[in-house]
Amino acid sequence: MTAQRCPGCGRTWDGRSCLACGHVADIALGASSASSRVDGPTTSPRLKTIVPASPSPAAVVPVRVVTPVERLQALWATPVAFGAVFLVGFGVAFAVGALATWRGHDPQKLIAEGRVDDALLVIDSSSSPSASWLRIKGTALHKKGQTEQMLLAYQGAVAGDAVDDEALQHTLDALGNDRFASLAVKTLEDWPGDEDVDARLLGLASDPLRLRRQKAVEALLARKESAPTTRLDASIRAAIVDTASSVCEDKLAGINALSALSDDARAKPLLKKARAWETVLDQDNDVIFDQHRCLNRSVVKRAVAALAKVNL
Repeated sequence: MTAQRCPGCGRTWDGRSCLACGHVADIALGASSASSRVDGPTTSPRLKTIVPASPSPAAVVPVRVVTPVERLQALWATPVAFGAVFLVGFGVAFAVGALATWRGHDPQKLIAEGRVDDALLVIDSSSSPSASWLRIKGTALHKKGQTEQMLLAYQGAVAGDAVDDEALQHTLDALGNDRFASLAVKTLEDWPGDEDVDARLLGLASDPLRLRRQKAVEALLARKESAPTTRLDASIRAAIVDTASSVCEDKLAGINALSALSDDARAKPLLKKARAWETVLDQDNDVIFDQHRCLNRSVVKRAVAALAKVNL
């Protein structure tokens, strides 16, 4: 019997598999092997070489690249990430709140330390500042020279009955400012502490500055609780100062005011007490003082007749 030789290397083999080169006959593999390549007709058993099969398209799994945004979304969805974000947010909110609370405890102290802007920031950060805070705000605005905003803040403090002597003095000072005098009068209309406020306004009725004394009288007339005698007294005081003025317009206004007041029965005792005629009438010569020749003959005649009524 002739020895079989391997078709792959030509060496002797057993017809099934070659130990030298590894060639395997198709009888050993089976005709239906998907991993072999047929070199010719397969009507009779033949030997063929094994060729590694190429992967089919269906067996290839596509690899998708994950974007940074998707990675963050996936990270955000984890419980650990949510907890970490919550803790960070809570810490920031707590720090901001603690700072605001610390500052908000005493804006008055901030003003005393010279930190006026910080005090205003604390008060303005509140959605509904208290009446006392509005008073403090007015004080801070006074230090910044913002008179109009100061008076508006004081109006809020007045509504809550939270004003003090310092706020009152600031408002009274504004009566001498022609830009804000009318707003100051409005602020004083409902100012609490009737007797003290009225007494301060009565004192200002004799102020050397005509605007301030006029507005002091106007404020007393506007105050609902002011006594009628206090209002009359203030009007008399302002008129007396006017009559002594070297400004003709002021002097004429004072003479006319005293003449009109002499017709009021309630004013006569006050005119006598104030000795109003002494500033207007030369008792020795029975003439009106008019060194600057501000008054005409009819004004003088009316004033003399009016003051004569007071002396009766």
